[in-house]
Amino acid sequence: MKTINPTSINWDKFFAGKKPWDHQRATILENCKRDHYALFFEQGCGKTFTAINIARLNFIKENRFLKTLVIGPIAVTTNWEREFVAFGGEKYKDQVLVLVDDSKRRIKKLKNFQGNIIVTNKEAAAMAPSQKQLKSKNFDPGDYFWMQIMTWGVEQIIIDESHFFKDSQTIRTKWMIKLADLPSVKYKYILTGTALANKVWDIWAQYRILNHEIFGKSFTEFRKMYFQDNNAGMPKQKYFPDWQPILSLFPELNAKIYGCAKRVLKEECLDLPPLLKQRVVVPLSKEQQKIYQDMEKSFVSFLGDSICTAELAMTKALRLQQFLSGIFKDNEGNVQRIANHRTKVLEEVLEPILSHGHKVIVWSIFKESYEDIKAVFERLGVKAVMLTGLQDQKEKVANMDAFQNDPEVKAIIANQAAGGTGVNLTAASYAIYYSRGFSLTDDLQSEARNHRGGSEIHEKITRIDLVAPGTMDEYVLDVLHEKKHLAEMILSYKNNACKSESMTI
Repeated sequence: MKTINPTSINWDKFFAGKKPWDHQRATILENCKRDHYALFFEQGCGKTFTAINIARLNFIKENRFLKTLVIGPIAVTTNWEREFVAFGGEKYKDQVLVLVDDSKRRIKKLKNFQGNIIVTNKEAAAMAPSQKQLKSKNFDPGDYFWMQIMTWGVEQIIIDESHFFKDSQTIRTKWMIKLADLPSVKYKYILTGTALANKVWDIWAQYRILNHEIFGKSFTEFRKMYFQDNNAGMPKQKYFPDWQPILSLFPELNAKIYGCAKRVLKEECLDLPPLLKQRVVVPLSKEQQKIYQDMEKSFVSFLGDSICTAELAMTKALRLQQFLSGIFKDNEGNVQRIANHRTKVLEEVLEPILSHGHKVIVWSIFKESYEDIKAVFERLGVKAVMLTGLQDQKEKVANMDAFQNDPEVKAIIANQAAGGTGVNLTAASYAIYYSRGFSLTDDLQSEARNHRGGSEIHEKITRIDLVAPGTMDEYVLDVLHEKKHLAEMILSYKNNACKSESMTI
């Protein structure tokens, strides 16, 4: 491992007048003598700036550009390209290539690329061939972008929002591990503010990529060491695993995690405006109330079924959430509109916000709601743009820029999964949650889009949740705010629902 003496660098010149925060400078200096590190910076604490300057530091160590691969959500890929140039200078313009096309186009661009820094989205790893495809007689490695990356000669890897690689069983995680293990790879970094959003063992796959010597190469052995199965010994026909962390081993686990990581919280390093949270009641329409009660009874009955699984329960719970937004989807996938008050309440909430000149984000997890929300802004005579999975990357970037910089654009309609990670929407002082999903990570990430460095321009940031009380709507929000794992909590919904025979409306 190569190191560099911090006193040998002209730091004022290195940062080119862009003064880092203290925690950023400390992390960059720490990496003068490291080749792998985890930046567990809460959203808005400047992990991109820090990672890019660590990468530049490694270029100085090696006295040349390293073949560097940056992987992250598609929404942030263009931002990485911009910031490499912003922090490193004009010479980086020819060094950075963003690849978010289909596999064949990526391959063609990669073959013609003469630079050293590739930025691609996390889905690229999911395009890698499965073991079954690799064994196929018809398999052609030239058709797979990830196979070309494996032979490109990667020397440095940066994974932005590494929690997307927490599941060791996914194709993208398996291939990322293969890539990280290549002899050519000298430097590895993972970045996320939500490393352990759901399970403690989420850390294993991320650290397996970072450095396999920390927690070993076997997830089974890792789990056996730091967790215990509370249901071990149950009769075979009734057994299901219940792995829980061994609390007495937390100090050891913590020491290993932070032996090569830094955790930074917004409250510790940023002088941010207060984040206020409000709930606005959305009463159910008469039609909604009757149908919802029937749907809920069916759902509670399903939860009592001995073959009920968390995955199926989550799917059925999502249908309840969707219905509360006025959308009814039958088993064939046909969509029906149900009379509801949600758009009316949204309009009432928006009017005073917009009349005072504030910009606002409206979050929705259902694509069927986008047009409903858009219609509200049209009635109010307000220009709004979109940030959802329905736009391509070019349109997303243009819409984000317009929202941030165009005074005429007062609103952005966004999806938590598509626009909730690595995106800067600090022009908004209000965020309204039209609907919420079951992902704690998406909820925390989306909340941080306008409560981060740069939001100091506002006196306060306000989050408003539209909620139908006494329903799954309220239950999900309560669980999210308690930062509990929803897949498990959904299975206990029957106990909560049975406490009251009627809903509050």
